[in-house]
Parts: sequence; C-alpha cells; structure tokens
Amino acid sequence: MEKKLGIKDTRVVKIINEFKANDNGIIAFIDKSFLREELKTSYKEFYKDKVKRFKDVFNI
Repeated sequence: MEKKLGIKDTRVVKIINEFKANDNGIIAFIDKSFLREELKTSYKEFYKDKVKRFKDVFNI
C-alpha cells in the first residue's frame, strides 16, 4: 500500500485507528446535526462502511 498511497503502511494503520477511536464522537456529531433523521442514519451507515472497508483493505 505504501507505493499506491505514497505513505507507509504503519501510518495508514495509525490513521485508521484514529478513526476507530473517534467513532463515538463522530456518531454523536452526526446525531447533533441539523440533518433529517433519515440523513443522519445514512451518514452513520456511510461512515461505518468506510471504516470497515479501510480495515478490510489493510487487514486490521
């Protein structure tokens, strides 16, 4: 992955771990937003899907 992104795999893992660590904060941020409830649900699903895809790609 280092060659594709131009950053070391260890850095990518740290970035993904930061996203995982802030998961509750991001969900709370979405919940407090002025979005309609259906959009809040969509955003939360989108976020969780992206984190899962990163984890799958980097086998974390």
